[in-house]
Amino acid sequence: MAAPNLFEDLSKVEEYIAETYKNRSFIELIQNADDAEATSFGIHKTSFGFVVCNNGRPFNNSDLEAICRSGSSNKQRGVNTIGFRGIGFKSVVGLAKQIILLSGDYQICFDKVRSKQLLHIENTPVVRIPHITDILTTLYSEEISFLKQRYGYTTIFAFKDVDITVLNSEVSRFDYSCLLFLNHILNVNIQTEQKNSFIRLSRKVIDKNQIKICVTEYDNVIAEWLLLHSELNLKDIVAFKCENDSIIPAIGSESVMHSFMPSIEFTGAFLKINGDFSTDPSRKSIDLDTYSKTAIENCANIVAVLIKNVLLGKQDMRGLFLPFINTLTETKSAGGKLFISKIEDSLHVDNELNLNNLRLCPQWLPYEDYESLCFRNFGYLNKIFVTNYPESIIYLENFGIQSLSLKEILGLANTAVISKVGASQILSKVISQYYFDMTTENIDFIKSLKLFPVQFKSGLHKVTEFSKLTELDDKCLDFISNTNEKSDLASFFKKLDIELPQESTREATGGYTLENKKSAISSPPLNEQTLFIKAPQIQCWRSAEENLVEYLKCIQEVEQAIDVASANIGYDIEVLFTNGKRVFVEVKSVSFFGESFKITNNEYSTAHNYQDQYYLALVVNNADFQVMFIQNPISNLTLDKQCERWSWICNSMVNNIISTENFITNNTL
Repeated sequence: MAAPNLFEDLSKVEEYIAETYKNRSFIELIQNADDAEATSFGIHKTSFGFVVCNNGRPFNNSDLEAICRSGSSNKQRGVNTIGFRGIGFKSVVGLAKQIILLSGDYQICFDKVRSKQLLHIENTPVVRIPHITDILTTLYSEEISFLKQRYGYTTIFAFKDVDITVLNSEVSRFDYSCLLFLNHILNVNIQTEQKNSFIRLSRKVIDKNQIKICVTEYDNVIAEWLLLHSELNLKDIVAFKCENDSIIPAIGSESVMHSFMPSIEFTGAFLKINGDFSTDPSRKSIDLDTYSKTAIENCANIVAVLIKNVLLGKQDMRGLFLPFINTLTETKSAGGKLFISKIEDSLHVDNELNLNNLRLCPQWLPYEDYESLCFRNFGYLNKIFVTNYPESIIYLENFGIQSLSLKEILGLANTAVISKVGASQILSKVISQYYFDMTTENIDFIKSLKLFPVQFKSGLHKVTEFSKLTELDDKCLDFISNTNEKSDLASFFKKLDIELPQESTREATGGYTLENKKSAISSPPLNEQTLFIKAPQIQCWRSAEENLVEYLKCIQEVEQAIDVASANIGYDIEVLFTNGKRVFVEVKSVSFFGESFKITNNEYSTAHNYQDQYYLALVVNNADFQVMFIQNPISNLTLDKQCERWSWICNSMVNNIISTENFITNNTL
């Protein structure tokens, strides 16, 4: 033998490849099948081991030569194939001691033992020396013929003397998402002792750059994905997970970068991106070379254009912002960081969007007043948009967009139409900010503002148009008294030359005293009075969601409760507490506490992403309205998965439910 050391070296290379591609061998074979333009791929148990099959173009001389050499491939990067390294087939050598190829005119056996006998050396590679064989046609022809006839397979890899442990590990880790970015594969049939599954992909072309993929398992829908292709390179794709025509966040393990096959790198958002990325030899990690950076930038541009069009009202894509929220739960990769930063850079420099001029609504200001103040002055999100995209506020806050400031509000107060409720809230903020800094300049500025609702008069007025505090609108005076300390209130109005009431009770003066109503409310004798500002007005004809919103709005520590049930974003109510904390509540109507309930795939993904910020509210929606809460249901409940668009069933939760008091305490202390 001229070069025995060469074969020993090749054997070691094979062992390295097999270890590097551990639990990914089938993925590599699927990729090879896709490059052969196969539409069906199968893994089937047989009497002699198992077979891996496809119905693609049969092998030719060039294909056979490529699989027998390391780093050799008849495919090139950048053309309409996926693999180009020439090492994919070598990844299967850890599965069995003998591999037989049946394709077209070829009936080839790769056998380490026969190669040892032929070369007279101890350590030989498996997939290097092809041996002619007729063993399958003589002993196992019926099984092979059956598979060919039933499934139309044209290429079969038969594995003998199988390592069952390795095989089971490979099968159990199979993930359908490896199929999303392939060019041809539509069906995967797995029939082994470990797993029985038939996965089908159906593709619906929406336009030249959008494809909707529905993934089914035995005709049960398990996932839907919307794929958006870059106009610069059709291989650069962003994939959003969908449900009921709305985008939902993918779970963390799904949200990876694909170089056609999945890597292990988080994209930076709960979605997938695919591109002609360069990877390490295992194809698990992305190398940020010129190829990869270009692909990432193309994918980022897809998202940036989509966000821009949605913000400007040019396109409707419900749930768009959800994948970008609460991403700190995942470990950022260098590629993921670059992807997100490129999106942000594109949005920041877009002159048409002009995000520097966009303002969000302060949490304390009525939305109608925010719209009125911003109209013709700042960019703003109208109420219809926020109803359709409630998650957009969190996204834009994380993006760095500022809320309308008090200074900006006061600068616009005299030209905007502001409600009495809005004026009362603005006035309360003015008192808390200016009472200790009532310089001559600030006093003159406040006196110039039309910000004071006056009894028996329409509109808002300057402070110079009344002389007594008791002339203020009752509701306004009540609000600013509840939200400010007595001494601050007195100091503020005294410096504005407003006469303060002298009597100790409203009954004696027809007005209000400057008692600290905030403190008075905080310590009533009954527990319910401590919890609620007022009694909730529960109506039997209302939905559980509507009644719970009413219930929460009446709680002292709740600043805001917004019903977003119609938006299909994975929760029904967004709750903002007075301390600024925000939680997300999904309502489940039950007949009694302990009754089983279902969680949809959308709700499951959202709960997974928000974790402790996510609550289930179990509502008994009758005349004796009752509610209990479950925090972080994914961690705290035992859920059983069922295939009806993949619902999650909970049959036991008694030890995990908490009262309303505990729900408030958890989020305010």
